[in-house]
Amino acid sequence: MVSSGDYKEVEDPTIFVSQVTGRGPLSENWTKEHSLSQKGADIRYSGHGISPARDGLIIEHPLPKRIMCAYKLCRVEFRYWGMQTKVERFIHDIVSLR
Repeated sequence: MVSSGDYKEVEDPTIFVSQVTGRGPLSENWTKEHSLSQKGADIRYSGHGISPARDGLIIEHPLPKRIMCAYKLCRVEFRYWGMQTKVERFIHDIVSLR
C-alpha cells in the first residue's frame, strides 16, 4: 500500500490509461490475466481502447491485453564490517521477492 502522502492519482496503475499506447488501467487480477494471455487465451480490454493509427490519428477499437514493465532502483548501504555483504544481500533478496 502507498501512504496517502505519497499517493498520486496520475501514477495509479488501476486508473491510468496511456493516451499514446492505449495500455491500462490494470485490474486487480492483472497477473492472472497476463498469465492466461501468455498461454494463448484471447483476452481483450472489456471496453474500447485507443490506438494510434499509422497516420497519427487516434482510432477506437477493442485492443488485446498489453502490459508494460517498469523497473525501480533499490540501493542498500549497511556499513558494519563483517556483516555488510550478508545484510545487503539479504535485503536485496527480500525486496526482489515482492
